Amino acid sequence: MMKYRIREMQKTQYPLLADFLDEAIFLRDVFDNLKERR
Repeated sequence: MMKYRIREMQKTQYPLLADFLDEAIFLRDVFDNLKERR
């Protein structure tokens, strides 16, 4: 939950960076889920 709160803070200062981090976090979560299913 903490990482999403950090994203909200960064939205105002670094919108592009925040969006990039958002995608990276999302992809990492998906990748972790795929690893756990094997």
